[in-house]
Amino acid sequence: MTFRSNFQATVDARGRLKVPARFRDILRREYGGKLFITCLYRNGECAQVYPLPLWERFEKRLARVPPTEPARRIVEDAANYYGLESDMDKQGRALISQVLRKKASIEGREVWVIGKNDHLDVWNRGLYEATRRVNDPVADLAAHEKLAQYGVWDDDGDADGGNKHDA
Repeated sequence: MTFRSNFQATVDARGRLKVPARFRDILRREYGGKLFITCLYRNGECAQVYPLPLWERFEKRLARVPPTEPARRIVEDAANYYGLESDMDKQGRALISQVLRKKASIEGREVWVIGKNDHLDVWNRGLYEATRRVNDPVADLAAHEKLAQYGVWDDDGDADGGNKHDA
């Protein structure tokens, strides 16, 4: 199951994310509402909500990396410093760790919940909107060129793979 789109939501004063209905339905139906909430990038600037079974698959892949590898330690340290297993309650709320809520400035705030294929990103609305104004990946030519190397963008610089659709 893929998470797409974005929705406004809130993180209440107790640190519980009110998961938007569309995402909540997928998380309950496909994964039993069991989550791991952490942050692996941007120095804790957002929370990342993973269905627990997907997170466990990631942990198994990470465990294949030698424990002496610094990159493994960096990921494990970040994941466990910010991370918390959480079960959605009957109202569709999930608890985010206090350290992550504070770092990401999302406690008691309006947030964007953004689908990221296999997980959700939870951003402070103001911070995310400011970041988008400065770093717009869709308008970033270097990002387009890098993604074209992986076949994401076609030669025209769009995502249709050369398949033009009649209007």
